[in-house]
Amino acid sequence: MSLINPNELKIQQLAPFHEVSSFDCANADLNDFIKNDALKQQAEDQMSKTYLVICGNKIVGFFTLLTDTIKLKKEERTAKCLNAPYAEFPAVKIGRLGIIKEMQHKGLGKLCIQFITGQILESFAGSRFITTDAYPNSAGFYEKLGFVRNLHHNYKPSPNSPTISLRFDLKSVKPD
Repeated sequence: MSLINPNELKIQQLAPFHEVSSFDCANADLNDFIKNDALKQQAEDQMSKTYLVICGNKIVGFFTLLTDTIKLKKEERTAKCLNAPYAEFPAVKIGRLGIIKEMQHKGLGKLCIQFITGQILESFAGSRFITTDAYPNSAGFYEKLGFVRNLHHNYKPSPNSPTISLRFDLKSVKPD
């Protein structure tokens, strides 16, 4: 159950006028990204788009989206009844997701995932999956929401990238 009223939240694309310098989600990498890299990747590099979650006048979270493809092993496709003749599927990747410390464990992350899912289903063409590379301490959060770990060798953790590759099948979402 969410402890946050979704009607009190606004989602806005990150812009130069947003003040993010005090954002603190207790993760140095995520804090550094929102403060120093997100706007550049969005504006100059056109690699991703970052969205702010705002409650009142306070930035309480953010997420970054980018396009992706995902390879699935034959047994993953068979087990999920993906009888398509190809091994790669289009996806939208959650590149980053951060919630300020005082709002964590109150349902805001789940609301962000629900918002992302709804937006993709309503307006994004040709995406079968949502993917993410989660930090090990965040993988359980995603798994509780229906994400599963990827088995393909391309997604196995390495010493340089200790994240866990996960996917969510958008076809599993029941229409309203």
